[in-house]
Amino acid sequence: MVPLVTHIATALGHWLGESFGGNLRLAPDLDEVPALSIEREALWKRVGESVLDRNLYEE
Repeated sequence: MVPLVTHIATALGHWLGESFGGNLRLAPDLDEVPALSIEREALWKRVGESVLDRNLYEE
């Protein structure tokens, strides 16, 4: 569903941009989709673990 929404938003932005004489970019705010919160949390957990594994926080 996300790729379809992104595709439609991009196409709509191009179409509206022609009417208003500018480069208009529309994109869904995926951080505001509650159904994606579990995936987002899992992604940030993996990122955090990766950073800790590589000791990137050493001063």
